[in-house]
Amino acid sequence: LEKALELYNGIFLEELYSEWIEIRRRELENKFLRALSLLADYYASISNFSRALVLLEKSITIDPYEDDAYCRLMQWYLAEQNKAAALRIYRRYIEFAPREEKTESAHEIKRLYQHIVTGESSDNIQN
Repeated sequence: LEKALELYNGIFLEELYSEWIEIRRRELENKFLRALSLLADYYASISNFSRALVLLEKSITIDPYEDDAYCRLMQWYLAEQNKAAALRIYRRYIEFAPREEKTESAHEIKRLYQHIVTGESSDNIQN
């Protein structure tokens, strides 16, 4: 996956527009985002949160509307005892979040935020 991520050079044919290019552009971007997510999950599973966080930060830069990525970022920053970074992610999430919280991740993000502001130990938060 690391090598596959290195191959992605950004937006496909950015200077051109046509329907087929837009379709291909979205397909490539979605594959790249999926690879970022998979690799981030792998690094988190071996407790390499610093690498996992870098990958997911890159992911929300490309797609700032993915609730699950914000949720995992907050969880992993809290696992690293970095409440300030988790709050930064929450604030960024609030900028882009839809007003209707319909996803499970959106509810989990609110729960994580409540843990931070109430001062509860991050040991009580399940990853």
